[in-house]
Amino acid sequence: PPARVARTSARPTIARSLIGASLRLPEGSGVQRALASRPLAYLASISYALYLFHGALRWTWLGTGDTPVIKYLKRPLLLAVTFGISHWSSRHYEAWFIRWSRRLTSR
Repeated sequence: PPARVARTSARPTIARSLIGASLRLPEGSGVQRALASRPLAYLASISYALYLFHGALRWTWLGTGDTPVIKYLKRPLLLAVTFGISHWSSRHYEAWFIRWSRRLTSR
């Protein structure tokens, strides 16, 4: 049988590079300013919810399709719903629990 070729992703390499750059580059460098930008700060604030809801929603009607064309035509809607639910969850549901835990621990 032919040798299997391992499929690799650029994502881990990019993540490692960003972490290294944020730790090693001088304060106020372009990479640090970009990582502290409002869009990336917002993304970081809802990232866990994105992780959870994307995994759950990809197995629903939004993430499936009989043909690749149908599946990928629904992709923008899947992205919008995932971001919408993640935003709501982070700003309302999780925020309530964070406030509650702070009140509880401040006593």
